[in-house]
Amino acid sequence: MANKKISQLTAASALTGTELLAAVQSSTTKQATIDQIQTYINALNTGNKKLKLYGGVCVNNAGTWSLLNDASHTFFNLTSATTVSNRLQVSYPTVGKVISFTCTPDETYAQNGISLGASVGLSSANVIIYRDNIVDYISWNGSAFTSTTGQVTGFTYASGILKLSHGTLISPDTFSLSIEGRSGTTNYRYAWTSLLSNRTDIQILNPDGSNYTGAATTDMRFSFARGGEVELSAADSAISSSNVWVMAPFETP
Repeated sequence: MANKKISQLTAASALTGTELLAAVQSSTTKQATIDQIQTYINALNTGNKKLKLYGGVCVNNAGTWSLLNDASHTFFNLTSATTVSNRLQVSYPTVGKVISFTCTPDETYAQNGISLGASVGLSSANVIIYRDNIVDYISWNGSAFTSTTGQVTGFTYASGILKLSHGTLISPDTFSLSIEGRSGTTNYRYAWTSLLSNRTDIQILNPDGSNYTGAATTDMRFSFARGGEVELSAADSAISSSNVWVMAPFETP
């Protein structure tokens, strides 16, 4: 290839890594391959460290994670996105050293109170998914207590004590708790008796404030909220039209 300035190149030049370009060294024009020039520029910019950029969009479809690759999106230097030990694992070929790794919820996850953090290794990063607070509406349907949002996952009821099982709160705000009864024929009242990281126990009270000890009734229905961060299972974190954005510079081996 004849010596040319960059401004003289055209699309038809179809440069490849082994083609020669003019390079000036000590006022003398020589030839160097594109790869050699790129290596030299990279060394100037990074203190002789070879860097590579990694990125893509991770999307959860019905509980299965994957890297988004369609008409408007693609990924580069990543190999997979999948669920491992209840966490989103983003994999890539083994790198020399980790420099930085950024994972960001899109606007749909963000407006649903989803936050992210990553534990990053040389060949994969585990993205941990959190939700702000537990918020639910609980009611007795005539045969069982039910959850509206699914954030309360289990119920045990006996003699006026209702135990709510939920995701484990990480560093819970112990006193950020709300139980608000809904009006009905019998306006029951509610008071917590025990706060565990993964369970909240509630005493159901009669309208006069005395302890209720009878069977559950359809007038038992209330809004429930408890403050803190809850780690979500990656497989169960699908929200329609939502995804996780990933970007990372790593040092090559």
